[in-house]
Amino acid sequence: KGFWLPVGRRIRIEDVSPEGEDDERRLVLTTLGRHHLRNGSRFPLTFYGTNHVLLDNYTHRALVLDRFRLEITTATEEFFVADASGGHVLLS
Repeated sequence: KGFWLPVGRRIRIEDVSPEGEDDERRLVLTTLGRHHLRNGSRFPLTFYGTNHVLLDNYTHRALVLDRFRLEITTATEEFFVADASGGHVLLS
């Protein structure tokens, strides 16, 4: 069966922070509760209300890691450092 991504859906953020060491570093978003997105899927999302200059009102790429975590990269799939503990994302 096909996979349907609910564009415009709002997901609340529990935490955004870097994980890992050196070449294995990645920026991970932990959701406040399960996000119900398929593991391994990739999609754009836009951040709001995080109070972080590199996140708010920007569209980044997400990769679903598990039922609570997403890996966040730039639109060109590059790592960047950010830290937040609130706000939400909209699937776009």
